[in-house]
Amino acid sequence: MFDYALLDPVARGQWPFTQQELISWTESAKHEGNPWQLQELNAGVLMLYGHIMLLGGTTNVALDYYFRVFAIRPDDPIVSLCIANAFVQGALKRISENRHYQIQQGLAFLWRYYELRVRPTAEGEGTRARALHRQEAEFNVGRVYHGLGMEHLALGYYESCLGLRGEVVGERAEGEPEEDFAVEAAFAVGCIRGAGGDVEGARRVAEEWLVL
Repeated sequence: MFDYALLDPVARGQWPFTQQELISWTESAKHEGNPWQLQELNAGVLMLYGHIMLLGGTTNVALDYYFRVFAIRPDDPIVSLCIANAFVQGALKRISENRHYQIQQGLAFLWRYYELRVRPTAEGEGTRARALHRQEAEFNVGRVYHGLGMEHLALGYYESCLGLRGEVVGERAEGEPEEDFAVEAAFAVGCIRGAGGDVEGARRVAEEWLVL
């Protein structure tokens, strides 16, 4: 509906809208097909539809919508993270035509996300981003490597995530939002060590980070 509203009459005639999409109020002469008087695409709506497609398993369609958002907000780290996730999920499907290429595409956007997330968000913040954002970036990179079965790479990022716990707690004391990825990272580290036969290492992680 938003696409229809923003297209000019010539483009509307060239695009294969279905009859269900061409409902009466979008074709209304009163509103010229744009009852909301939209002037530009809404990135939030496009992202939401991309998420719906990804959850439904249609990663190619999800990527179409994510890239439309990327064209609007190329420096938004979460957009790059969503694109990376979609490429990696698509690569892990049985019907993937070129798994390694898709993984490489996913990793390229993952590192774009990482670089955007760890850089300072405004002038005057020094040379480092907020600890919470750096911790989030470390966890998400570790999670992707973990999902790809590269536990030896994932461990380093998970442990970096744990190492930022003190800074994150310090930010929280200053009134920042109460988020912390340390518990999730510790659980992942425990799973990796336990599955690799290091039961004592897994126990130490659990006792230090996971005991309530």
